[in-house]
Amino acid sequence: MSDDFRAFEARRIRLLILQAIALQASGSWTLTMLQKHLQASGYDKTRDYVSNQLYWLEREALAVKIIAAGTELVVTIRTAGRGHVERRDYLAGVDKPDDES
Repeated sequence: MSDDFRAFEARRIRLLILQAIALQASGSWTLTMLQKHLQASGYDKTRDYVSNQLYWLEREALAVKIIAAGTELVVTIRTAGRGHVERRDYLAGVDKPDDES
């Protein structure tokens, strides 16, 4: 797998993560549920991979906040993440949402 494809895939996965969290009434979701959501979307990624993407979204994009609860991570969307999902702002390193039909 080329580095270009890995970067493309990571940008897409970050968008899917933000969209999934934004759909939750609480604005939060767990690492386990996000991993299952990605699997259902065709991305069978390890827990470590998903965790690394979450920490990237927290540290680099300031799009989420992560709280460790035992061995689980609880991820909450922040203003920057919601703005990206709602197409009000753009986060570098995260795919833009598709046009809604």
